[in-house]
Amino acid sequence: IDRETVERLRLRVDGEVHVPDVRALVTPRLRPAVDEVWPGSQIVTLELRGVQGDLELLLDDEVLDRITVRRPSPPMDRGAVRFVVGSCADLSTFRDAPVFDRMTEHEADAALLLGDNCYYVNALGESSDSFWKGGWLRADWDDPARMLKRQLAARNQPELANLARRTAMHATWDDHDFGYNNATGFDRGSWVGRELSADIHRAMWGAAYETDPAIYYAFRTGPVHVFVTDSRYAKDRRAQVIFGDTQLAW
Repeated sequence: IDRETVERLRLRVDGEVHVPDVRALVTPRLRPAVDEVWPGSQIVTLELRGVQGDLELLLDDEVLDRITVRRPSPPMDRGAVRFVVGSCADLSTFRDAPVFDRMTEHEADAALLLGDNCYYVNALGESSDSFWKGGWLRADWDDPARMLKRQLAARNQPELANLARRTAMHATWDDHDFGYNNATGFDRGSWVGRELSADIHRAMWGAAYETDPAIYYAFRTGPVHVFVTDSRYAKDRRAQVIFGDTQLAW
């Protein structure tokens, strides 16, 4: 979406139109890739506090989308919480994903996506880095614009997009949406693509601490405090490290 269009977006709740707070998610490092995919476009979150129910996204007076908003349960000592949990959505291979429809039907408090929410692939449609090592076959992880396109395709997969319209979404990554198969931050030295990969993940999912490039955060729903960790960005097999110092301190 371009900057001018962003300024025309409104949210309507119970017939009342609101101007949302806009938070831009495209970093300077990610800007060239975004411009290659769609010149001048923006990736943003629209924030509107204190609302619940059916929400309409408006461009001027035209309804672009309808979204169900449910407030998280406030912190409490006890109570029932319902989560739906998933991972390993190889949407580059499987074009439909009815499991996301089943997840939507549960009307859960939150959906937890635990990684491999899409699969970066090479020119042969494989997630292995074996050809990448030789440098003669281009792959998604070689090109931030290709990574961004792969993520956008996954986020717009119809069943997943429908789940996101009705359920609070929380996501971290694993190897396939971090880089190539079994990729780690310090595999054969430091993987040069990890910073851009982190920028792309934040642009797609929004929720992660910005004081550390790694993808981790926490949220509270009722009596449950959920810690979403990152076991890829700082992982170093030789040093036997999984979590970085900042995440361990957190």
